[in-house]
Amino acid sequence: MLIGIVTMHSPNIMSYANATEVANRRYAERHAYGFHILDHPIDTSRVPHWAKLHAVLIHLADYDYVFWIDADAMFYDYLRRLEDVLEIRSGDEIWIQEHGSDFPSLLRKEFLDGSCILFKNSAWTRQFILELYYYPPCQSALNWTEQYCLCMAYEDDLLGMRGRTKILPAGRLNHHRIPAPGEKEGLFIFHLSGQTAEHRSLHFNQILEGRARDFQEEERYQSFWSFQQLFQAHNFGELASLHLCVLGIGDRHQAMLDAMLFHFTYLTGCIIVFEGAAGLWSQIHTSDATVGRRFTSRMAILSIEEYLRGTTRDGEQMVKSYYCDLLVLGVESFRHLPRGLGSLAPLVLAGLEHADGGFGFSPLHDAFLVLLEEGCERKEGLLVAQPGLRLDKDDQDGKALAGACSFLSGVYGWADDIQSRAGVKEEDPVLEVVHEGNLGPVPWAVSAPHLWGFHQQGKVTLMRAPRRAFL
Repeated sequence: MLIGIVTMHSPNIMSYANATEVANRRYAERHAYGFHILDHPIDTSRVPHWAKLHAVLIHLADYDYVFWIDADAMFYDYLRRLEDVLEIRSGDEIWIQEHGSDFPSLLRKEFLDGSCILFKNSAWTRQFILELYYYPPCQSALNWTEQYCLCMAYEDDLLGMRGRTKILPAGRLNHHRIPAPGEKEGLFIFHLSGQTAEHRSLHFNQILEGRARDFQEEERYQSFWSFQQLFQAHNFGELASLHLCVLGIGDRHQAMLDAMLFHFTYLTGCIIVFEGAAGLWSQIHTSDATVGRRFTSRMAILSIEEYLRGTTRDGEQMVKSYYCDLLVLGVESFRHLPRGLGSLAPLVLAGLEHADGGFGFSPLHDAFLVLLEEGCERKEGLLVAQPGLRLDKDDQDGKALAGACSFLSGVYGWADDIQSRAGVKEEDPVLEVVHEGNLGPVPWAVSAPHLWGFHQQGKVTLMRAPRRAFL
């Protein structure tokens, strides 16, 4: 069985295409597949995405099968072969993955994922590709990707496409979340759809450098893996584009933030700080140097005082609709809540309503609190400082860590009170949000009421509660 892998690189994407080429060529050579790169769009009257059909036709005659892979996708698992993952059988001519329900496909009309497709060398396939290119219903949308036309052709059953296409479940071929070690059949192809060139370049190069192995082997990321295991039970919120808030910053929170941004590739992070906190400048500087340079534009700093006041120090109006889907609190949050725990509620509740001039609202009915106990130990039902440890370099005698562990005990009490006041029953209906425009209603992404409450693993507790419980 002869298989060729085909992709396309144009000059404007070389910042990341060079990285994916290394991985994809390496994979092809390992399994004795052909590997070809089309280096320019052939028809400049259309968006470059349509060139994949030309690229496939150019090489189809030389192979039994041609596998197309977008330039923003790279093979992650080098061990599994294409024919095994795709389960190639006679009778099918096209193998394609359905779009997942999470971002970036949640609001798209395209239900097929055109980033990775296998084509069989046959007279039917060649005719189909030509018919698709000139398909009349698509000619008014040539500034859209060919994926839109492919979905239209499937709906119309162009040339009997439905009976000749094998549709694979979402995630079988490619996905955007980097898996935990030992996760069954993990990730085959890593795909960063809809991201900036800088984001793609930084992430692909981290993978080539072996950072995934570093996260698995270094002890300081142990709490992240506990969180990952807990969050997996909630299907990772069922939405990739989540808003992460980390209250306070330091070595422990930096490790969690670093691992979250690497493994959840559409997550955006915000560090919430109190500007008068001890050691803040050096902590932010260290975080920017160790984490920020790897995830440019995915991190921000938010002053909790400015947010709660509603104005900046210059008197300008502050964004009112910033919200937290995931809110991380630990001992390093101790110095950053001058107004008490009640000031956290607005950060969670802001996701419930769309605010004019803001970032929008969260599609999640529920919010998640991640409580980190690193630096503390449990004693008679309370959290106390572990002997010999310090909160940070400004904690000379350990009293700050003792206060931080006591603070975290208070967070548990506050969270427990929220949970008990929720008054939510399992039979409560799943809410709906109607987006503006013609997209129609989109259901809240998470709806498993039996998972509300506290779940613990190691030094990490994940609390899930309906947002309205924070009122």
